[in-house]
Amino acid sequence: DDGRIKPEISMKGVNVRSTLFDSDTNVGFMSGTSMASPGVTGVVLLLQQYYNQLYSSYMKAATAKGLILHTADEAGFYNGPDYEFGWGLINAENAARVIRDKNLTSNRSIIEENVLTNGTTFTKAISSNGSQPLKISISWTDPQYAGQNSGTIDPTTKYLVNDLDIKVTSASGTVYYPWKLQGMSAPYDPPTNNSTNDVDNFERVDIPAPAGNYTISVTHKGSLTGGNQNFTLIASGGNFS
Repeated sequence: DDGRIKPEISMKGVNVRSTLFDSDTNVGFMSGTSMASPGVTGVVLLLQQYYNQLYSSYMKAATAKGLILHTADEAGFYNGPDYEFGWGLINAENAARVIRDKNLTSNRSIIEENVLTNGTTFTKAISSNGSQPLKISISWTDPQYAGQNSGTIDPTTKYLVNDLDIKVTSASGTVYYPWKLQGMSAPYDPPTNNSTNDVDNFERVDIPAPAGNYTISVTHKGSLTGGNQNFTLIASGGNFS
């Protein structure tokens, strides 16, 4: 109800061949979140395994989640996220490509686990001339909200604790903001990307036709609980330099 993007990801969950309880060898077709959820879990496991094979370490939870939302296939009536499919349909191959391309020779993707300190701004300059849309995301594990819902129905309280913000500025001064939805006030409206997002702990900026130099800026609103916040920066869709 506060406008955050839920669900966050979708996967095939209808007529999935699965094991059945009748015997140790029986299988059949089943449907529901009980089919979609293990599929997503399996993708996460495979991506962590692949990342560890290449870089001898595992992704933080926020990195794995952010990578999956960053590389999802578009789904729904409008471009961008919605309240039916979230960020879209999970695509393990797309995510694996971004992991593969995170190295110094190809310069085709960025996966950086960073820390934002209270009162500071993180910036990164990139140049992209890719033929595909440029996507730049931040993802973080937000601290627990101090309060709790005491029975209010459909609360509009914003539960985000450490509110990080990303924006991307072109060399000509054009500013690109992340996607966001409107919550209960307009649940069927298309997402917007003309201002900061203050409810989600994953934010993605899409630039349809990148050309030239860009500056990525990550800031925060208010004060950061704990004095700092770990976050992951993910970028793909261009040849970076």
